[in-house]
Amino acid sequence: MHPKSLFRAAAAAFCLLLSAAPAQAVTPLAPVLLLFAHPDDEITVAPLAANLARRGIPVLLAVATAGENGAPTDGSIKAGADLAKARKAEARCSAEALGVSGPIFLGFVDGSLGEPVRPTSSRLQALATAVRVLIADLKPRAVISWGPDGGYGHPDHRLISAVASEVLLEAHGLPPLFYVGLPADALKAHPTRLSPWAGTDPALLTIAIPFTDADAAASRRAAQCHQSQFPNDAVVDAVLADLAPVLAGKVHLRPARAGSGNPFE
Repeated sequence: MHPKSLFRAAAAAFCLLLSAAPAQAVTPLAPVLLLFAHPDDEITVAPLAANLARRGIPVLLAVATAGENGAPTDGSIKAGADLAKARKAEARCSAEALGVSGPIFLGFVDGSLGEPVRPTSSRLQALATAVRVLIADLKPRAVISWGPDGGYGHPDHRLISAVASEVLLEAHGLPPLFYVGLPADALKAHPTRLSPWAGTDPALLTIAIPFTDADAAASRRAAQCHQSQFPNDAVVDAVLADLAPVLAGKVHLRPARAGSGNPFE
């Protein structure tokens, strides 16, 4: 099936899911779209995703790649088709744990977004086209993606951020884009040990949404789904504990465009 047909079928199914919900749960709100590069990237905003879903705001996860080249270091799954299958299942498990829809996979190859190709821009143009189709079909109320730093500098993270920015900043009237970020002052006060996270000027992180213990618990369940990346609860808890004092009970977002407001209320 052509990629556009896949996206439109997924969008139609999502709309049908909303229309079939019980009367008290029906909402006219368009979804918040989480747009990331790999399965498990959504863990960065998992408390917010759980918070929005709990409040009845639809959330949909879309992922550019299946993460098929992020093989676990213990060799339990080799890179390639088997890992792609496993990580897709992990992403579905995570979405269910958070109460969000999806994931939709855009069909690109993990680690390939920045590879030299001819013509040089063809792969990223294809990704931009896929994102445009997704935006046109879903008409999300907001899009959340990586910031320019890619969180901790991962090239695929940086490139999905760049493509999201290209698509959503090319004209007025498009959904607002928000970059997830970590306050630089909090990172300085509580340096992370497990990943070299980049910080953002707190003055730019104008949206800070508190999350509850229930949201944090849902986030932990979502992280536990990604067993190829976090093989046991000790690793999950270490990753979450590393970021806990930096987040301080809030997910921090930077609007890509001035005057975007807060569509998460």
